[in-house]
Amino acid sequence: AIGKFYQTLSKRSFIVLDLRRYNFYKHPVAKKFFAVLLYFIEYLLIMPLFVLLWFMALLIVLVLVAPDRDFSQILMLSAAIITTIRVLAYYNEEVSKETAKLFPFIALSVFLLSPEAFNISSFFDRIRELPSVFGSTILFLFLVVIFEVILRVFYTLYELASGEEEVGRS
Repeated sequence: AIGKFYQTLSKRSFIVLDLRRYNFYKHPVAKKFFAVLLYFIEYLLIMPLFVLLWFMALLIVLVLVAPDRDFSQILMLSAAIITTIRVLAYYNEEVSKETAKLFPFIALSVFLLSPEAFNISSFFDRIRELPSVFGSTILFLFLVVIFEVILRVFYTLYELASGEEEVGRS
């Protein structure tokens, strides 16, 4: 599970639905328009679900390894880790993969080196605090999703300009 977590988090194109196979238009302009539309639907509908999963997984791990931290700090750190790895995925996927691999190992080392920090009852007490920071959680999730959309738009424009277009391939 941890391997799949960091692999999807660190990939630039982690969604493999390939909705473009449903583009049946023959006219070149219509075909390109709907290819782009299907491409962005894929990333605007499915991608936020992945961001939510990544965010919640990191949030849980951070609550476990940093029981003394304020929830707002943990939320910000979780969002920062996800955003950093996603930016690196667009810049250099290998660096992104290596960075994403580090976090589970660091968390594991904290668990192994300070077992007293792991207290299941305090963990559930902290999780019960989550509804009180629901607004902040949604804000951080929204910011991460918006940042991902911006990265995807710029990357797609770059691909279109360089002739490597991933969007309209048939």
